Amino acid sequence: MAAAVKRRLSAPLVVAGDLSTILEGSKESSSKSGSSSGSSCSSGSSSVSAAALSAQSRLPALQEEASLPRQQLSPEDCGQGDHLDPFDRIVTDTILSSLAVGLEQRQGFSTRNSNRPLLKPDHTVTLGWPRREFHVQRLIATGAYAKVYLAEVVDPEFTFMDTDGTFEHPEQRKVALKVLADCNPWEFFICSELRSRLAEKPPPTVLDSVVTIEAACLYRNGAILVMPFGQYGTLLDLVRRYQEQQSQGSRGIPESMALYFALELLLIVSAVHKCGIIHGDLKPDNVLVSDLPTERNCVERLAERTHCLQLIDFGRGIDQHQFQPGTVFTEVVQTNCFKCTEMMDGRPWTFQTDWYGVVACIHIMLFGEYMEVAKGANGVWAARQRFKRQVEVTPGSNHGYWQRDLWESLFSTLLNIPSCAEPPDVTPFVARIAELLGNPSRAQDLLLHAHKASGMS
Repeated sequence: MAAAVKRRLSAPLVVAGDLSTILEGSKESSSKSGSSSGSSCSSGSSSVSAAALSAQSRLPALQEEASLPRQQLSPEDCGQGDHLDPFDRIVTDTILSSLAVGLEQRQGFSTRNSNRPLLKPDHTVTLGWPRREFHVQRLIATGAYAKVYLAEVVDPEFTFMDTDGTFEHPEQRKVALKVLADCNPWEFFICSELRSRLAEKPPPTVLDSVVTIEAACLYRNGAILVMPFGQYGTLLDLVRRYQEQQSQGSRGIPESMALYFALELLLIVSAVHKCGIIHGDLKPDNVLVSDLPTERNCVERLAERTHCLQLIDFGRGIDQHQFQPGTVFTEVVQTNCFKCTEMMDGRPWTFQTDWYGVVACIHIMLFGEYMEVAKGANGVWAARQRFKRQVEVTPGSNHGYWQRDLWESLFSTLLNIPSCAEPPDVTPFVARIAELLGNPSRAQDLLLHAHKASGMS
């Protein structure tokens, strides 16, 4: 379908700025955004202890940033009248057909006029261009639209003849092979575009926190994506492993670990939104745990890069740069437990769906179960589960000392975003969490639990 494409200057709705002190950045960002929804932390939460961040390593504040002119679509361009469904295949195909840099010109993309190869455990398959061999080990995940296999990259240069006369190869790098029933290149495009934009941003970088699609192989009857394998699984996997090993007490993970992962999530999602990308399907099983915070300076390192969490499955990603400024959406997703409050209210949404996903991820880390929300008589949305009251504990235990005020304020802010034009200011929460993790006792608790979790995989 031919699309009438318009060219305008874009102003992203959600953006993140460069490095500055948290206290100054919080004040600056709040004054720019005009939103009170993110300022519910106390004034004391806007400073960071010297133990948490040095003068040379500071976490980012959020501020607005204009983008370069680019081709943009209106609902009429996609033949959708006043309603624009960003997940509709007509919309995504229209965007892909009008790219300045086509998919064929992007590294890792290839198409073949043949059927998709059948993957079987203990078999070798050749994929991509240049051609590479992968030894399939086992099926590790099955979803409604895809299957994921664990495989090893076979490097022929390191293949050798064993003493019994058979050809063997040493341990190779592990990858995940995502098999799609549909030959839709949209996920590859979103990841490629997002990583390209992130690479141009100054530190701190979240580039390691966005999945790399090493190869996208499209066939007549489907596609296979090659991606790095995360040995610790997803956030959901981590929570389940803790539940299997706990006979009593908390059903989630230790709060010190939840604090650290929440901090990374806030930084990652802010940076992704700054690039004009919405993940669109953010939930615990779409957040990979690629590493654990087992180093004493793990919080300080966040001033350079995030390194423990990685967003995966961008198949429902949205590139806001492809639409005219001010474009909003009203489509309601059918994923249980992950409809943002705007969808439940019948209000327009953009980035809010990702912030709802952030809250849902934090909820399952703390409570060990999916979040349910309810709207109060005052019109304010909140999680049905109630946070524990704060109780002192010793390092290494997994009970209590929940930062109730922090969590309630963060949940309230991200569940009650006033409008698409008023992005939440998460800077005070970034500062507060960094300050909490800078406490020597809590830092020690984080290290103890991270080392314990490393033995659970």
